[in-house]
Amino acid sequence: MFNLNNIFISLRSLRAQRSNLDVASDEKRDCRALWARNNDDNFKTLTRHIFISVTLLPLSFLYGVGTRLHKMFSKPKALPRPVISVGNLTWGGTGKTPVVISLAQFLERNNIQACILSRGYLRKKRARKPLVVSDGKNIIATPFDAGDEPALIARSVPGAIVMSGADRFSAGMAAAENFNPGIFILDDGFQHWELRRNFDIICVNAGNPFGNGRLIPAGILREPVSALRRAQAIVITNADTVEAGALAALKQTIRRQTAVPLTATRYALTSLAQLTDNTPMNVSDIIPQPVTALSAIADNNRFTATLKNHGFIVERHLAFRDHHWFTSRELNTLLTAAANKPIVTTEKDAVRLAPLLEGLAPEKTRHFYAAKIRLEFMPGEPTWENILQNALPSLLTGTAR
Repeated sequence: MFNLNNIFISLRSLRAQRSNLDVASDEKRDCRALWARNNDDNFKTLTRHIFISVTLLPLSFLYGVGTRLHKMFSKPKALPRPVISVGNLTWGGTGKTPVVISLAQFLERNNIQACILSRGYLRKKRARKPLVVSDGKNIIATPFDAGDEPALIARSVPGAIVMSGADRFSAGMAAAENFNPGIFILDDGFQHWELRRNFDIICVNAGNPFGNGRLIPAGILREPVSALRRAQAIVITNADTVEAGALAALKQTIRRQTAVPLTATRYALTSLAQLTDNTPMNVSDIIPQPVTALSAIADNNRFTATLKNHGFIVERHLAFRDHHWFTSRELNTLLTAAANKPIVTTEKDAVRLAPLLEGLAPEKTRHFYAAKIRLEFMPGEPTWENILQNALPSLLTGTAR
């Protein structure tokens, strides 16, 4: 005899699964439309991308299963102060570090000392214990020990505490015991399931928001686009690199997932600084001359685009993989090729390059500059004050989630 109740439950389950599949299909359709807007529509290029992506789909399925299992079996630990995470959904550069710096500076202006918890990715010296990069008064660790991003954050926000280490909970506890910060910022923390967060910020790169809508390695997604629903705020970066229609389409795609505060930002080049002594220089003093661009970041092309947008004549661009540790031989080759013409690099690369310049003659290095770039909110877009005005009081009093 059939159990009608079980049949109805099964039918509801099948309907729910079909609904989920429809949502997933819609997500991928939106992602591919955005990707097509921001990429060259060369037929051969598109065909090659599609073929490679489809071939890698089985591995993407395994990646997705592994991610869900990791999340399911993780037991998040809570720190004694609220935690704001800054992360993303994709593999590759979305500009998280400038967002972290801007957020920490905003908190500092509001008399809230932040402690930034960074993994210290690809640092030269590995350590089991968390490393204090800055105690909020002095920078203690070198870039080799801490990693380039924690070192850059420490230089950019002198009043913030910066910790480096894979175990962010241990790093946070050590900071809480020794420095008593007002709030924690978890760098690249959206998929860090081991630590409980109170407020999640997702960065989305306007130039390539979600790739083709598929998970790694068939696409660039760490999680499905529907994971946007877990965030409390979304920051679109590089918003000035796409047309108004593409930005509006991206916002529409995000709004189909969530109604949380959403803003659009860009990166502004404010000044230059000599690498050896950090002497500030006006951009206008360099612009008439052709420059060599040097970068080893996640989005090297974006760096040269920023230089060109600010009037620089980029004669050549030497690009390396993200977090590349330059050698003395590479540096000498670069200086010889530049022939005393200006060399402009990123602040993150400057952190890794500066120690190599210390032993060189001043006449060799005086034309080496770091581009000072800061995060700016696009005109008319919500700022940190708008995004956090309702959340910050409850975060600091411990009444937030």
